[in-house]
Amino acid sequence: MRKIFTTGLILGAGLLFAACGAEPTESLPSEIPNLSTENAVVESALTVVSTGVRIKGPNRCKTDADCKLFACDCTCSAVSNQQTTNCKPTCFNIQDPCSGLEAVCENHMCVTDKADLFCEDFVPPCTSSKPCPDGMECVFNANECNPSFCSCDPTTGAIGCTKDCGGGICKPKPPCADFVPPCTKSKPCPDGFECTFDSTQCNPSFCTCDAATGKVVCTADCGGGVCKPKPFCEDFVPPCSSSKPCPDGLECVIDPAQCNPSFCSCDPATGAILCTDDCGGGMCKPKPFCEDFVPPCTPSKPCPEGFECTFTAGECNPSVCNCDPTTGNISCTDDCNGGICKPKTFCEDFIPPCTSSKPCPSGYQCVMDPTQCNPSACGCDPTTGMIFCTADCGGGVCEPKGLCDDFVPACSLSKPCPDGLECVFNDAVCEPSYCTCDPTTGEITCTDDCKGGQCKPKAYCEDFVPPCTSSKPCPDGLECVFETGACNPSFCTCDAATGAITCTKDCGGGVCKPKPFCEDFIPPCTASKPCPDGFQCIMDPTQCHPSYCTCDATTGQIVCTDDCGGGVCKPKPFCQDFVPPCTASKPCPNGMECVFEAGACNPSFCSCDPNTGATVCTDDCGGGVCKQKTFCEDFVPACSLSKPCPDGMECVFNDAVCEPSYCTCDPTNGKITCTDDCKGGQCKPKTYCEDFIPPCTSSKPCPSGYACMFDPTACHPSYCSCDPTNGKIACTDDCNGGVCKPNPCGCTTDADCVKVTGGCCPCSMGGKEMAVAKQCLNTVPGCPYPPGTFACLAVYMCTDSKAVCQNNQCKLTSGLISTDPITK
Repeated sequence: MRKIFTTGLILGAGLLFAACGAEPTESLPSEIPNLSTENAVVESALTVVSTGVRIKGPNRCKTDADCKLFACDCTCSAVSNQQTTNCKPTCFNIQDPCSGLEAVCENHMCVTDKADLFCEDFVPPCTSSKPCPDGMECVFNANECNPSFCSCDPTTGAIGCTKDCGGGICKPKPPCADFVPPCTKSKPCPDGFECTFDSTQCNPSFCTCDAATGKVVCTADCGGGVCKPKPFCEDFVPPCSSSKPCPDGLECVIDPAQCNPSFCSCDPATGAILCTDDCGGGMCKPKPFCEDFVPPCTPSKPCPEGFECTFTAGECNPSVCNCDPTTGNISCTDDCNGGICKPKTFCEDFIPPCTSSKPCPSGYQCVMDPTQCNPSACGCDPTTGMIFCTADCGGGVCEPKGLCDDFVPACSLSKPCPDGLECVFNDAVCEPSYCTCDPTTGEITCTDDCKGGQCKPKAYCEDFVPPCTSSKPCPDGLECVFETGACNPSFCTCDAATGAITCTKDCGGGVCKPKPFCEDFIPPCTASKPCPDGFQCIMDPTQCHPSYCTCDATTGQIVCTDDCGGGVCKPKPFCQDFVPPCTASKPCPNGMECVFEAGACNPSFCSCDPNTGATVCTDDCGGGVCKQKTFCEDFVPACSLSKPCPDGMECVFNDAVCEPSYCTCDPTNGKITCTDDCKGGQCKPKTYCEDFIPPCTSSKPCPSGYACMFDPTACHPSYCSCDPTNGKIACTDDCNGGVCKPNPCGCTTDADCVKVTGGCCPCSMGGKEMAVAKQCLNTVPGCPYPPGTFACLAVYMCTDSKAVCQNNQCKLTSGLISTDPITK
């Protein structure tokens, strides 16, 4: 009776499983641990084991596609696609418990999610203050009424909107809608953008975007810049008024027919402009081309009224320039014979009266007319130009001298200079030997030779150079030399009236001597030729700087190439290269690494004064030094099917991105060169615990494809966990577990699998069919009872199912029970 009763339980359990749509399963004998098929049933002791929901392996996933829903016992769970699931139901429910749910991957675990089913693709309307999501643009259609606000109920998917027409529709942007091409000196950025040149980056000079695919193709050069959005308010021009003029290049236009506020401000955080509610202002508009153009000046072409001609030594200013009134372009002659017209300031042309003790300026002579009353002293107010004088008649008037009054003829070895002058010969300058001055025009005519010199006034102390010290440097072009064994005073003066030199009686000074030619010469910089330490490369697209220059060490002459491809090396601001110490909680900037040097004392905190460059640090040794990473140190080469990633990384292929199959990094400059194909992937760090497989027990089986191995001679814990933040594994202190090892009974194709019936009974007498790999037929459990001691149930259980290979495991397809020959 006990045997028959047990068989009845098995039949009843089969009916329960059929009612819930799942198949029954029972525990495998411990002596056959490597049989792991989905539909395997072994009649062990002919008892029903109450295991509930059986899930093989950890519920792991990478993406939502790795998860699926599993319904059992009137509940719904999310499980991995790689898991084998069996159900032991105890409840009946005609409704699907997974209705309204989806399986998603969160933190590498499959979980159910209800909220994302509804409203997942819902995009609300857009307005001027509520933009569209990334990749979409707001479209306003005057012929359509679109609400300004809508919401979606996540539980039902119902959408409710306001009854207005103040909104737009978010539509996907065209593939190249946000494409901004590179900029160059001749190709500026679009409005609202500015061109940024970074000498440390290689940016192409030309790119195109395929309007059909959005693919961007660029030239293989480094001659371009990047167009970046201008900061808010950069182009903001406030209103103008009689007391608030416009910026340079703009003029104030006040139109009585328009209402323009007198004051406006721009919020640099948002670009919002706020104005006063009045009409007392004007608009700043660009001046017409050439309106402010002032041509160069020469001795024969003076400046306009209110300007004066300025000649600056060392500068090259053309003698003739013209301005095109249609474009504003200015073209000039290629010479250096001109000067610059600069506005005169108040009192600039003011010449005070002269007296016997107050002579006139150079080029003027004092005229004392006894028939006129001229004051002896006058002043000029530089803020207004107003002149005020003393009430006396003791002065004279300074009048211009004759055109040739100050003419000093050329000198030569045979024609000396007038008294008080000396003849100065300069081999670097061609001076004529004879010159004359026309008193009617002031025109000077000279012989066409280079055999003369210049007559210059003798001046005491003209060539006097005082001593130098550490706090008193030498004049430009000289350097301070402290001569060993010599006694040079620290201070000297020169009497301009006599030329007498007086010095202190000490030896604390040095001698100023001319610097060697080219000592201060700094060549131009380019993207491939950086500036020396302490200097930065300034690339100004509005200026023409050559890309290469040399300096002749024997003459100091500088020769440059005739191009505009270079920049100027200028001293870096204080603290620009300052890198503070690093600690465990304060890492180094990008591109640098924190180095703690054994035996060295480095402070934990330092600050730099931007006004002086002085550095102040704490008095401790708790910091490290940030040092530049070497080129290619963090370089990770591309991977492919034949070139795996380094240890600790995995190759990730993305069909939506073109990744090369091979790349190299130049250790001298960090430049990366790749093949022009799309056959590679990216090496990305493996996540912690991704390959972790916990121990197995009789109640915790291994993942799919693995079998639980118990070794009585070894101690394996029954439970272990892996910390996903650091990969650390912690286990219980027992020896009740097993090790999950790859299952040798796997398959590759359907031909590797066969359908068999294990146990004591054939399928025609209640036995259960199963699928098993051909190489593991010897693992199919037989009948554990002696022949003749076990009675099979007369129930026909043979089906038309097939043995197939799924996920490297042999499984039976779903099938129907074939015709029962007993009832036929």
